[in-house]
Amino acid sequence: MDDLSENSDMTFLRYLCGFATHDQANWDDYLPFVEDAYSSSVHSSTKQKTFELDHRYLLPLPLHLIADLERQQANK
Repeated sequence: MDDLSENSDMTFLRYLCGFATHDQANWDDYLPFVEDAYSSSVHSSTKQKTFELDHRYLLPLPLHLIADLERQQANK
């Protein structure tokens, strides 16, 4: 395995640890959340989001996050 793959695997593992516990049997249910978190984070090498590089548009935010952002902007 090359260094790039190992780095990605470790990043995914760190993200997954934030969602699941060490004895949790359904950790695979959290993989979509981990993938979204990884794809929507800005990477140091490209200074862009993985999803944006792959699809040429930004990953849409879930509706509850959009509502939170709008609420925060209204309170400024």
